[in-house]
Amino acid sequence: MKSLLTKALLLLMIAGFAVACGGDPNIESAKLNLNRGDYQQVVSAAEAALVTNPESPIAFYYLGIGQSELGKQQPAAQREQFFRDARASFDRALELFEEQGRTGTERDFIPVQVTQIWGQEYNSAVQLIVPEEGEATEQGLQRSISHLRNAFAIEPDSVQSVDVLAEVHFMVGDLPNAIERMQQAIDLTQEPEAFRFVRLAFFQRENGDAEGSLATLNAGRAQFPGDIEISQEVANVYLQLGEIDQALLVVRELIQSDPENAQYRLVFGSQVYQLVLDMSDEQRDLYRSLDDMSRELRDAQRASRPDANVVSALRENIESTTQRIAELEEQIQDLTQQAEDELIVAAELAPDDDFVFNTLGVIYQNRAAAIYDLRNITEDIEEAARLDALAMDMLRQAVGFYERAAELDPDNQEYWLSLFRVYTRLGMTEEALNAQEKAGF
Repeated sequence: MKSLLTKALLLLMIAGFAVACGGDPNIESAKLNLNRGDYQQVVSAAEAALVTNPESPIAFYYLGIGQSELGKQQPAAQREQFFRDARASFDRALELFEEQGRTGTERDFIPVQVTQIWGQEYNSAVQLIVPEEGEATEQGLQRSISHLRNAFAIEPDSVQSVDVLAEVHFMVGDLPNAIERMQQAIDLTQEPEAFRFVRLAFFQRENGDAEGSLATLNAGRAQFPGDIEISQEVANVYLQLGEIDQALLVVRELIQSDPENAQYRLVFGSQVYQLVLDMSDEQRDLYRSLDDMSRELRDAQRASRPDANVVSALRENIESTTQRIAELEEQIQDLTQQAEDELIVAAELAPDDDFVFNTLGVIYQNRAAAIYDLRNITEDIEEAARLDALAMDMLRQAVGFYERAAELDPDNQEYWLSLFRVYTRLGMTEEALNAQEKAGF
């Protein structure tokens, strides 16, 4: 049906060209060969016409038509240059039509031909990226790249083509081309959009270029100073680079720009607390190592003939590990307090934001977990009892925040699952059973 429609359009155009051709035998030849479907001869006739008259818009028009129709006949992977040449011919034809003040059906048909080719190539790509049934395949994605390159060749101002092309390159693991195409999309866009800076920076970071990612984000931040996602990604890159203070400063600047914006404070609290979680994981691993080293030291000291070098090395490792744990603990306490302070303000500014309350619940639950870790390694019975009581108090505070989150969004099963776990730990059996039911298990 599509091929019949295209043929009908071409025949309609040919019928309208008879008067405009001006009797040039090469143009007449191009017209007749277009009617026959001999597109190579259309190209040859148009080229011959341009030898006679290099400023003929009609000749450039037929050249573009012949090149584009030849391109359609090729496999998808071999069409790009045909469409690129056709677009150049069409552009030159339009320039000459404009310079010579000429109008006509040929001039009007150029955008029709361009749009028809672009749509066919773009839609073919989309069908491979998002098939009606099943998942996209590697082979299908590679074919979609060819279709998108073809679409961009015939319509080089199409940001949409390059956007999707960048994403497909990323999907197949081709990060250099994903980066190149997303940068191209940014350059083509007359009105920049923040999301492209975020995507480009993400591709760069995934490609191991944290510095390039940071430069991209800072360029985006200069154009979109209040954009939360860009600022959050800038902070993420600083964290990746180990520049914690700089990361926190970026989000702090957002808060200072609009102190009443609860979302900014939520971003800060969430960002900081993710850092706390990473530090807590490191600390937990160090605790395990410390426990193992302490056991090894006791065994080494109890040996019938203790090895002084082994004992000394173990003591040094235990000392350095203990020092690192203390450093982490100090950072964790400071950052947790900063996160909590901002989230408390966010909760006051946005009392109906369930995510704020859930995040506060997570903070207190994890505080309790950290205290339990300390309790489990202490050999002082009284200290263990004190830590146990402190952990239980943290869990009770977590309950209050989780309950508020679940009240605001009672259909969120994750909130009820968190409540089930904390209720169970606190020995609140009836509440735990109710939460278990609402959590869906």
